[in-house]
Amino acid sequence: MRLYLAGRKNWVAFNVSEEIGAQLIPEGMIRLEVHPFGNFRIQVTSPEDLERLHRLVFAAFEKTINDRLRSKGTNERSNTPTTPAAA
Repeated sequence: MRLYLAGRKNWVAFNVSEEIGAQLIPEGMIRLEVHPFGNFRIQVTSPEDLERLHRLVFAAFEKTINDRLRSKGTNERSNTPTTPAAA
């Protein structure tokens, strides 16, 4: 997740897929075009907008945790190695 508040348009970018993000956008929020710093971006205009994005924030953190667990070679549900240990 990346928050950008220093430009003409303020936005939050999420590391979720387009399919997931599209389902979680609150009504009335504006999705922005793809950008090098974020494929799924939402325009924010006030602190209240950040509160409205809580479902996307949760999905982004959940994805990050699962990605890190997978990169360590563990199954996020059982916490057991996904590949056999070398002998």
